[in-house]
Amino acid sequence: MASVRKGMRAGGKFTGSHTTVACGIEHIVDYLAAMPRVNKISIGRINNGGRSPEALLTITCVFDIKTSTLAHVGIRKGSMMQEFFVWLVHPKTRRCFRKVIKWLERREQQGR
Repeated sequence: MASVRKGMRAGGKFTGSHTTVACGIEHIVDYLAAMPRVNKISIGRINNGGRSPEALLTITCVFDIKTSTLAHVGIRKGSMMQEFFVWLVHPKTRRCFRKVIKWLERREQQGR
């Protein structure tokens, strides 16, 4: 992974035209990129509004039925929401990926 600027991600497993990662979740995205089971990550847009700024971090993960290796990951922190598309190496790694997502969410909510 090559960092272009603070908050930007490009190269390696990162693909697509959006390269900005929202403030406060960069370490989560870097952790996902470092996973050997992840093939590539496409960074989506950042949406603001909807929740109070004090709301806890939540991570949602939904897998595409057709491919079963494509995960739509949404990370919400306060009033910010950012979406990612994560391609896994093999469909059998879905369960492990979901466990990692839940572990990251609990870890963030506990303030670690």
